[in-house]
Amino acid sequence: PPRRDGAAHHVGDRLLRRQGEEHWADWVEADARAVRARDGWGVEHFLAAFGAGGSLWDLVFHPINGNADSDTEGRAATEQLHELLEEAYPIAQDMVHELNTRDEEEGQEEYAEPTYS
Repeated sequence: PPRRDGAAHHVGDRLLRRQGEEHWADWVEADARAVRARDGWGVEHFLAAFGAGGSLWDLVFHPINGNADSDTEGRAATEQLHELLEEAYPIAQDMVHELNTRDEEEGQEEYAEPTYS
């Protein structure tokens, strides 16, 4: 459903690519494709992007990082990224719970929801 992968797709297509972050853009694009195909891997993989150091949460747009033309642009893009991630993360968590419920009913292995401190 569009609402379910819309935030991840938006992050990948518009913001990350615009700022030259191809690695992260490709990451969330692959996840969005998998979610559209109803593949639980996409949800798990997307949540893994929120993990330890060097995660998507740690990404800062700034001229010194080569992913923004100015400090002002970098701050605005970083703020936009965090807003989108704050929207997408709980949606992905909900999807994991839905997948686990479905799989439990079908007697399949559950998806592991990553936990981060």
